[in-house]
Amino acid sequence: RAASGPDPSPTPMSDGPTVLSRTFIILALCAWPLGILAVLALRRFYHSRLDKIEHPDSVTSEEILDELRHGFLKRRTITLHTQTEYLPFLIERIRETIDRGLAETQVQTLLVRIDNHRAGDIRQAVFPIECDGVSSDLHFIWVRDQADRITLEITAIPRIIRALKEFRKTIPKADPVKSSRD
Repeated sequence: RAASGPDPSPTPMSDGPTVLSRTFIILALCAWPLGILAVLALRRFYHSRLDKIEHPDSVTSEEILDELRHGFLKRRTITLHTQTEYLPFLIERIRETIDRGLAETQVQTLLVRIDNHRAGDIRQAVFPIECDGVSSDLHFIWVRDQADRITLEITAIPRIIRALKEFRKTIPKADPVKSSRD
């Protein structure tokens, strides 16, 4: 008669977790070196790309000139002498000319700054804009007097300056304002 008690021979059910754990260990031992090799290969690839960007050997003079043309835009300056009550219309004309930039909150803040600063002081503001897909800056320098006249100097790309020259013809001109430096 057979002795009663646990059967010492392994059954397929008890062998499963052991085989599964051995499989995971073997996979981990194989995947770890492959992962390190993949990281090293990606690192080498990105370092070579970065070197090409930082030290381009095959850049032609035409490519450099094209980048300079787009990187350094011609900017012009226009000076306007007018009453402060015409500024919202002037800024709206600028906003019609540009594609992006000079949000409504920025316009309101600029108008408040112009109204609230002391007469005779020179103030300035710069706004990033986009016009015809090209990014640029819109630079305002202004002096205000006690009679709410303003001398406003705007430096911008030529398209905006042309629009402001047309607008200047439609607003009344004020006498130039004397600044505290004069």
